[in-house]
Amino acid sequence: MDLSIIVPVYNTEKFLEECLLSIFKSGVEINRFEVIVVNDGSTDNSFSIIKKYAQLYPNISVINQPNMGLSKARNNALKIATGKYILFLDADDYLINIDSLFALLDTAILHNLEMIRFEYLGVDECGHKLFDAPNLEKKRIYENKIENGLFLLEHIYQFDFYACIFLFQRHFISNSGVLFKEGAYFEDIEFVLNLSLMAKKTLYRGETLYAYRQHSSSIVHTFSEKKVNDVIELTASVRKLINKNKSLSAKIIQLLRNNETRLLTTVLLRIADSSLYPCRKKLYGLFKKNDIKKIYLTANAKEFIIALLFNIFGQYVINILHPFVLLKTSIKNGK
Repeated sequence: MDLSIIVPVYNTEKFLEECLLSIFKSGVEINRFEVIVVNDGSTDNSFSIIKKYAQLYPNISVINQPNMGLSKARNNALKIATGKYILFLDADDYLINIDSLFALLDTAILHNLEMIRFEYLGVDECGHKLFDAPNLEKKRIYENKIENGLFLLEHIYQFDFYACIFLFQRHFISNSGVLFKEGAYFEDIEFVLNLSLMAKKTLYRGETLYAYRQHSSSIVHTFSEKKVNDVIELTASVRKLINKNKSLSAKIIQLLRNNETRLLTTVLLRIADSSLYPCRKKLYGLFKKNDIKKIYLTANAKEFIIALLFNIFGQYVINILHPFVLLKTSIKNGK
């Protein structure tokens, strides 16, 4: 078995058929790959759709579990996966060119690669293209070079730590001991980062093979107290990782700090929003709990200003941001 495609599903009946059909739009023999679909306690019609496709395609395996979250679903699927390589596919997304993906898989097998990174594009709820991945042309010069994971970190990732835009060698994952952090949001960042630090043989290919759907109910477009907590804990964890790995180049450290600043300034803006503003003291306490006293300044003007205000005024930055966030919301809503 060459490839295991892992598809966690939770209440995605609207998009699930398109996701599953994108896997089978190919002349690739089905004995080359398996599809492990994890129904994570869906309460809509998702499980009926899963059963329908499992009857149509004998290489689909189904795990039916209570709702335990995306990370647990992926980790459980990894336990039974048999493919040489792993592809994670979210149930509201879809594959663009499965034949090219298998050509890439053949390259991975030929060179015994631990990770291959490819590209994606953003689409709306109807599948219409919204944007390409950033800096595609600039990254072309790094294609088809077999390098270690630090090379990918330094030249390719930027802000894109999505687990779904990689082929991972299964034995590499199992030998690394790295799993998705269960019960946490933004789990892809630590997973991809830790594997990249360990990888000795990786490759980048600039082909766009994955459609990443943007919609209002997706994890990255909604915010809650739990997500604030997870972003802050993730930041603390990445800071420890930077301090631990003395071999990281200045460019990689800067990249990780830029990602950190983007996440933390987004969190501050969300806390300043009307929905989380009443909890501001409690949420700001999470910064203190994780010893985050400073946010690194970046070249992005908005992030620079918010980070600078945080570094000067501490928790009171939320009060400063609050009227501006309200004004922006009012303008956006046409009020």
